[in-house]
Amino acid sequence: MFRRPVAVVVATVVAVVLSASPAAAQRPAAGIGDPYYPALGDPGYHVHHYDLALRMDPRAGTVAGIATISATARHRLRRFQVDLAGLGVQHVTVNGTRATVSQDHDKVVIAPRSALAAGAAFSFVVTYGGRPSPGIVPNVGLPNGWITNGATSFTLGEPDGAHRWFPANDHPTEKATYTFRLTIPAGLATVANGRLVNHTVSAGAVTDTWREDAPMAPYLAQVVVGNLTVDEHPGPAGILLRNAFSLDTQAAAAPAVADTAAMLTFFANQFGPYPFHEYGVVVPDMRVGGFGFESQTLSLLAPDVAGDGVAMSTILAHELAHQWFGDDVSPAAWRYIWLNEGFATYAEWLWEDHALGVPLSTSVATARRMLGRTPATPVDNPGIDAMFSPTTYQRGALTLDALRHAVGDATFFNILRGYVQRFAGRSATTRDFIAVADGVAGRDLRPLFTAWLGAGPLPTG
Repeated sequence: MFRRPVAVVVATVVAVVLSASPAAAQRPAAGIGDPYYPALGDPGYHVHHYDLALRMDPRAGTVAGIATISATARHRLRRFQVDLAGLGVQHVTVNGTRATVSQDHDKVVIAPRSALAAGAAFSFVVTYGGRPSPGIVPNVGLPNGWITNGATSFTLGEPDGAHRWFPANDHPTEKATYTFRLTIPAGLATVANGRLVNHTVSAGAVTDTWREDAPMAPYLAQVVVGNLTVDEHPGPAGILLRNAFSLDTQAAAAPAVADTAAMLTFFANQFGPYPFHEYGVVVPDMRVGGFGFESQTLSLLAPDVAGDGVAMSTILAHELAHQWFGDDVSPAAWRYIWLNEGFATYAEWLWEDHALGVPLSTSVATARRMLGRTPATPVDNPGIDAMFSPTTYQRGALTLDALRHAVGDATFFNILRGYVQRFAGRSATTRDFIAVADGVAGRDLRPLFTAWLGAGPLPTG
């Protein structure tokens, strides 16, 4: 997420490195029990598919939605809950029957007329709407959720923004497939995850249907509405490339985005085949600037980064690498965010070395200097206020560079490919990655990871 040209400030957090997977997920809690966002999610059911029919008006800043959610009960459910903040619920049905609903802050509690049996497949429909209110990304200051400027609307889901625009079991372990049915005023265009499967025009309105058939964490769901030009063309290995630009950003952004095909080929050689069927970049007209975000199959870039070709190429590489590390394999809890950001940062260093004339050794030295000016924070559990800190990005990437030096190039890239292959479409922990590394290398690498992922001084080797 949020690969920015300038690093954010770090907050000091004390935590323990390489502790076991969060026990909070196993204890009764208001939500799934993620230590950073303990109230979000519901462990009582698993969502398989979201069908989101949204009527959106960027000028008014409103959303009217009907979310049809297909799920399976993990245990007997007399009631269950879904995350939704800042939007009002009109009514809910469960398996076609009206349910009792209460809404409190960012939770909608649903009581079906009859209890749901353990293992039962069920669907529920939430009719809702209003004017979404964005949240704030911890210690970064950027808004997340549904963001609109009167002409363009877009979503930014990480880490807790998905439920600010649709009812979600809002945790990265809760992956599902998605259908987006987007109705907008005539004259505007949409882009979303996956691919466009239907486009209809009716009196004063347009409805686009987009579908993402690969499992996707809620925070990666992406919708953009505005005065967009959408371009589709075939890419390497049968990948559909589709990019979307506002009229004001196309001239500056399109030349840099042309590197996407070469990046896809380069990273596929390093990490294994690209994990999805589509990829592209959207650069909308937005006032929020200075970042990129890796929504699944569709990276979101702020228009102001397009002015510097080298910086934009680096950010594009970072967000594309997230399609493997973060999107296909997502963190099992937000404390493991380095498995997203450290890996994508190292990937951008690889791309800079390969294509931009910046030796890997220069990126390593720059990261070490930067970290010398930041407070000590465990990479594996940085705390909610340091999730998007230099420690997570740079020290995470330095950990991978140290691993590469320890095991050699061939084994290192086999570790990365093996990790992606083993956890494709799922979520993983630091222990999971270390287990893959140990297995591929044929040795115990825990001392290396303990030294690099802890809060102590940077190792010298």
